[in-house]
Amino acid sequence: MAGYHLPQNTRANLMSHIIHIVPEEMQDEYDDRVIRPNKSQLRREALALLELGKRLADLDNAKLQKLDMPQDLYDALIESRNIHQNSARKRHFKHVGKLLRQINVEELESTIETIEQELNHINQDFHLMERWRDRLLDPESDAVTDFLNEYPAADSVQLRQLIRNAHSEVLKNKPPKSSRALFKLIRTTIEEYQSQGL
Repeated sequence: MAGYHLPQNTRANLMSHIIHIVPEEMQDEYDDRVIRPNKSQLRREALALLELGKRLADLDNAKLQKLDMPQDLYDALIESRNIHQNSARKRHFKHVGKLLRQINVEELESTIETIEQELNHINQDFHLMERWRDRLLDPESDAVTDFLNEYPAADSVQLRQLIRNAHSEVLKNKPPKSSRALFKLIRTTIEEYQSQGL
């Protein structure tokens, strides 16, 4: 009848009965279409676990140790760093993927995404500091004024002195001691600025 729906438990019982009455010679074909998971989906899941394994292996030991995972998975990730031959690494990360398949990876994925976002921010800050250092050391640049406008709390006297010393070291072929000190001053200034939410 139009609009009539079988109760859920009735539909389940009917499906169970249908499976049992499928002729044996047709069972494999029936299983392929009804019971077995989609091969494309399985492949996507395997590739996702493989990629997750590689992302985990890229973390340093301190961050890896903070993650909740079985010991055999942790050991396999550490071992991967000593495998450099391409085919051997491919086999090893397939093994890592199988280990990941045995656990619930949702929490692990969420944690690693947070870690990667933090690392991305750190890298962005580092590149920002490098750009400021390079601009400040450029004799034809007005970067000192720009830097002090951007970070008014910076020590302008020390900043200018380090720049002069760095230029002198270049002319005299001395080690870049002042250039390193300048980068440290830039980093301290920017980190203090960020910590104040400015």
